[in-house]
Amino acid sequence: MAKTKDFARARNYLWQLLRFRQRSEKEIYDRLKNKEYEPKVIDEAVSYFKDLGYINDKEFAKNWIENRLSKPLGLRVIRRELKNKGIHEETITQFLDEKRQAWNERGIVEELAGKYLSKVKEKNELLQEVKPKLYAYLIRRGFSPDIVSEVISRILKNNN
Repeated sequence: MAKTKDFARARNYLWQLLRFRQRSEKEIYDRLKNKEYEPKVIDEAVSYFKDLGYINDKEFAKNWIENRLSKPLGLRVIRRELKNKGIHEETITQFLDEKRQAWNERGIVEELAGKYLSKVKEKNELLQEVKPKLYAYLIRRGFSPDIVSEVISRILKNNN
């Protein structure tokens, strides 16, 4: 067993981290590594919290997707965020495929574009000048380029 004092400190640090929000296993490893804990201490602390059920990448991914879709963000951004957090590709694909079936990307893009354009109308900007800005905004949020292009074209056509 790693030094008891180091393990206790690592465990207390992890309690603090997990109190704010659920985290992926990779996030935990990275945070402990940055605090310069020994690899053996890190492994023991992560195992301790996994055994208690506080570190669970599948549950983390599921909750992360729910939270991020409520922002709203597109699936492309969410996929990238989960990859960066160390979630396995199979887990990401499984949960995103489940969500994709019940998720109306086109409707969300239309709603966001409508809100964006209503703000622009208040500023009296020309719609054709706004098109690239709106496209970039929606793409940055992770929506499909095909759907974004289609929705913007239809909205601008209807507004002219």
